[in-house]
Amino acid sequence: MGCAINAIQVVAAAAALIHKRLPDLHPRRRSRTFRTILGCQVANDRPGVGLRPGGERPDLEDAVVRLYDALFESVAAHARLGLDYPDAGPYLKDGINDYVVNGQQSKVNPDKTGTKVSAHYQVNVQAGETAVIRLRLTNSPLKGQGKIFGKTFDEILATRLREADEFYQSVTPPSVCADAAQVMRQAIAGMLWSKQYYYWDGDQWLEEHRAHPLHHGSLDFRNREWFHMINDDIISMPDKWEYPWYAAWDLAFHTLPIAIVDPDFAKEQLKLMLRGVYLHPSGQLPAYEWNFSDVNPPVHAWATLFLHRTEQALRGEIDVDILRSAFNKLMLNFTWWVNRKDRFGKNVFEGGLPRSR
Repeated sequence: MGCAINAIQVVAAAAALIHKRLPDLHPRRRSRTFRTILGCQVANDRPGVGLRPGGERPDLEDAVVRLYDALFESVAAHARLGLDYPDAGPYLKDGINDYVVNGQQSKVNPDKTGTKVSAHYQVNVQAGETAVIRLRLTNSPLKGQGKIFGKTFDEILATRLREADEFYQSVTPPSVCADAAQVMRQAIAGMLWSKQYYYWDGDQWLEEHRAHPLHHGSLDFRNREWFHMINDDIISMPDKWEYPWYAAWDLAFHTLPIAIVDPDFAKEQLKLMLRGVYLHPSGQLPAYEWNFSDVNPPVHAWATLFLHRTEQALRGEIDVDILRSAFNKLMLNFTWWVNRKDRFGKNVFEGGLPRSR
């Protein structure tokens, strides 16, 4: 499996705006990072990106010095964690952070190849001034900076902004005032932005942590009960920067605002947690990566019903198939709650977090 920058089959244009209000003269730094993979990476044939000969885009090498500094590292984990990762070399995860934040230039690969790359810009912005950084991804050969960032670039941004305005206007109730409409737009945009590819192979993960319950001498470690699970999907994350993993009950709540703009994706997210490669044979839903066996509040059924009513109101349609398939799995989940979390038979479930969210 290979994935690289030139495998991105879209042309993207973006402009980052930096406005400086403080009187200090420290340079502002902006880095934009692209990854070829996420999650565990222990395979011998790692995908990669590169800008120099031997990488996938040697034709971009001249642009590196002229436009930005490209920083490369590997997504592989640090061997010092004591896990059974193969030797991935000295340029490991957090290398870009160590370079930018701590000034450790030896932490990134000088050959400009790896599984993660960040375009690093440094701009001196005086107090009260504004600086604009233009970025464009393309799978076409470079033909001069003027054509890349000229009139066409601005036209693309203007067109996409106009399309976004029209889209959000179409999903915003007419009774909402302009200020509330802006808040709604920002909230929904944040939800759409937080979609991310997530990969977790329970069998492999437990082997790496020497905790596979089917192997002799395994350690008592979290997630031992989830060796059946394989996550390999685009999932709505709580925050793909600070919390780049899913949480089942957060995800249930995510589907409500997402359904306003993309009800099909919202339904897929609800069905995801009920699939056989997610749902435990006992009926428990996986909580989150640091301990899938944690108990989350039983909100999946409520979210399914809410989504059904939302679609009925917005589209005038009823998706009987999702109700039927979800009902069977949710009954299994309900049975798990009754058997495991109702010690006194009073239909009062126990567990969950010690505080409300």
